Amino acid sequence: MTRLSLLFYAEDPELFKERVNLCKTRQKNVEAELRFTQLVDSIPQSAVSVLSKERRESFLKKCISDNDKFESSAVYNTFSQLMRVVQEEYIRQMKKCIVMKEMHDPAQFAKFQKLKVPIRINKKTSPYFGVVRCPKYNFLDYQSEILKIHWCSDPNVADLTRIFSKKCIEFLDKRFMQTDRKYLALPLKLKDMQAAQAEHYESIQKNMKNEWREFLVSEIRRKLREAHNIFESNEDNYKMSKLKRIIVRFELILNSFLREFVSTSIIDWVAFVKTFT
Repeated sequence: MTRLSLLFYAEDPELFKERVNLCKTRQKNVEAELRFTQLVDSIPQSAVSVLSKERRESFLKKCISDNDKFESSAVYNTFSQLMRVVQEEYIRQMKKCIVMKEMHDPAQFAKFQKLKVPIRINKKTSPYFGVVRCPKYNFLDYQSEILKIHWCSDPNVADLTRIFSKKCIEFLDKRFMQTDRKYLALPLKLKDMQAAQAEHYESIQKNMKNEWREFLVSEIRRKLREAHNIFESNEDNYKMSKLKRIIVRFELILNSFLREFVSTSIIDWVAFVKTFT
């Protein structure tokens, strides 16, 4: 669809450009929203749930109890019409959740680009408090210098980073406490539950030490022993070496994954206990 843009005789050309650009931006946003809505509505209704009968009856009882001054039949007729709108909106929101979930999968990006539907991914923003804006500079002038000292410039370090990430992500599937019911064979007496958790906890600790920490330490030795002095005895030389920066980096990676592992284990255990209350 084409759009005719007219510059009025007495209009400022710069303001005219701003007006045209603003119109184009708004038109682009509206068209993107329409394509997104059409995509949401194209999802079959069988793919989503509907508002349960119990929830609808609960709404009706609340509506009648709050409007006892009015005739019940009139309240019910009005409620029925409004409930149809609520049901339609509920189904649309469920379909929208399906589309938004697909948008978080990089494998689906090509599909949305083909449909000309912008990817909608939630972004975290940080407040601009107590900091000073850096002066602008040409990044390309510094790019080659940065690449020389960046960890990706060393193939062994890059390969080691992939090994670290893969191993850490694999270990995040484990938990400090045993919450898998098929291994617990519930119901259990409290002392038996305590014994099962103690055994699982001890096993996880051994796995963390042997299969996670010692494995990663051995990989650092294997990958870096050719290019770096792994057995440096002089502390000052070690502090000034590139090896120290590399090891500190992997310590930070491991530290981050350990925090996530502990946090996930706590959340998982609380959810498990909550199922009994």
